[in-house]
Amino acid sequence: MKKLILKNKIASIIVATLLVISLGGGVWIYTSYAQEAPTLEPGQELTVEVDEASSTDEHVEVEEERTQSVEQEFPMDMGEGEIRTALHLMSHQKVKAKKKWGALPLTEERVNRLITVVQSGDYNNGNQYLDILNAWKNKDFSEADKHHNTIWRLKDGTVGKATGVLNKEQEIAFVEEKFGKKEE
Repeated sequence: MKKLILKNKIASIIVATLLVISLGGGVWIYTSYAQEAPTLEPGQELTVEVDEASSTDEHVEVEEERTQSVEQEFPMDMGEGEIRTALHLMSHQKVKAKKKWGALPLTEERVNRLITVVQSGDYNNGNQYLDILNAWKNKDFSEADKHHNTIWRLKDGTVGKATGVLNKEQEIAFVEEKFGKKEE
């Protein structure tokens, strides 16, 4: 009888432990992905225009009407996780993946600001960030999928691995879907 009670207690402890781990994992996954989506302050608007005339075969220029300066968006004291999130969200404009959570327009202004922030900070993966940002600054998006996956791995990604680079038409469609098309 005592053995049966002891086995039931052990089984109960194991079940309770697994439940706590599952709940904790679920909360961690939810909060990890909830941070992906950019948020706008109340009354703040984001208007984006795809300028097809200035778009090259490899890059779609996104013109924004900003309500917040890039210095406010990316302060000099950004944490490593914030740098990764910004790079990850911007890379979504360029890559094919089954799942993409969140997006941030990949603009020259953002790229230049992030270069300044990373160069002035002390980041564990600063050289990787600069390699990616400098390629983007030079409008080289041929390895955007590799760039995405580098950041994705640093963020311990499990879903949404990039499988290729979008062509111009796919990128325009993504930009218009995620950021809207400016009314003329």
